[in-house]
Amino acid sequence: MDIDPTHVPTDNKAQVLRGCDFLAWSADTEERFDRVVGNPPYLSFRRLPPELREVALRVRQPDGERISGNANCWLAFLCSAVRLLRQGGALGFVLPAAWEYADYAQSLRNYFCKSFEDIEVHRCSRPLFELVQEGSIVLIGKGYLKSPLSFQRFLHTTPKALISALNGPSQRSPLGRNAVSKTKVSGNRQIRQLKEIMEIRLGGVTGDAGYFLLSEKQRREHRLPVTCLRPVLSKAQHLPGSELTSKAWLTLRDSGARVWLFRPPPSLLTHPHIAAYLILGKNRPAGHKVSRRTPWYQTPLPRSCDGFLSGMSSAGPWIALRVMPRLIATNTLYIIRFLKRYSLDERAAWALAMLTSEVRTQWQEVRRVYAAGLAKLEPGDLGRLLLPEPHRVSGARKVLGEATAALLDGNAARASEIADGWFRDRRRQNAVRA
Repeated sequence: MDIDPTHVPTDNKAQVLRGCDFLAWSADTEERFDRVVGNPPYLSFRRLPPELREVALRVRQPDGERISGNANCWLAFLCSAVRLLRQGGALGFVLPAAWEYADYAQSLRNYFCKSFEDIEVHRCSRPLFELVQEGSIVLIGKGYLKSPLSFQRFLHTTPKALISALNGPSQRSPLGRNAVSKTKVSGNRQIRQLKEIMEIRLGGVTGDAGYFLLSEKQRREHRLPVTCLRPVLSKAQHLPGSELTSKAWLTLRDSGARVWLFRPPPSLLTHPHIAAYLILGKNRPAGHKVSRRTPWYQTPLPRSCDGFLSGMSSAGPWIALRVMPRLIATNTLYIIRFLKRYSLDERAAWALAMLTSEVRTQWQEVRRVYAAGLAKLEPGDLGRLLLPEPHRVSGARKVLGEATAALLDGNAARASEIADGWFRDRRRQNAVRA
């Protein structure tokens, strides 16, 4: 079935319906099928002609939920295809990488896991089509409306490897009904969700930045001892490169940036200059967040911090590792904490994964674009990003520095080229050793 009315030579290989809109047809037909195979259009609802957009927006997800107006055509096609399946039927769809992480597809992903006996997700990290410059998914669901048995995920580094896996014999895993999802690897590569590697949360919320954040000049004017202050980053522009060292922070301090957070410990409250500054704060109009805080002068901060990430940046998300002790950030930045105790090189390797072309394609799908081209990502959006797992880490800090420098110079393509090359070289080395 194809909306394009132009006949092609291969039409004689099947009973072909041309000039027919699949979404409109599927809503009216009473036919049901044992197999549905599709390669739907990857087109945002917003770019559809009005008459097609109206039809697409009428499509319901299998659980009855409406499809968001921010969604993509492929989601409507997949929902309609599921509706056409007989019990026990199967489907195979070629989808964009957004199937695995787009918010608007979350409900359908959950439905698949509950409604198919077997699910296979085959991810190819290279484009399958000339005009689609991103990784692709081949989604296969078998045994519709039968008891869930297994979920398997495969990652392939080339289209040839993906096709070979699809042509090979079924490798059903003897898993129980409540089996844990498994990731299988093609081409010596594995991936992990970002939330499995690190925790992301907002920096400290001061509630009154004009009072709590000070420059070095202001600190001296109020004669505040450094023992009542925490070194802090308060802007995305304060991330100068791949690492935040004491030298980098001192450069910010000497440039006049607000790099001190007033946060006196209880033992220093009677210090005359600190007491005077506290009185000054009490006389300011009380902000809502400050007035409800106990004590009001203690900005809540994360207990640990391994690095910083900009949640809103025209360059996209990237990680600057913390090397300087006690350095923290306010809520204009995200703070990251690795869930395992990694060396600095290991942290750099995961930060480098964020700059690969595959990951940058993912965040471009889920970002929220604001004025001046700024793109914002919420912690939940970031947590669902799929990162290539580093197999070796030696030298990662140096390569991360080079890639980050290219990114901050406005050359995002070069940054991804460096990151992709590092992961590709490591895979090649591992293959030689094997």
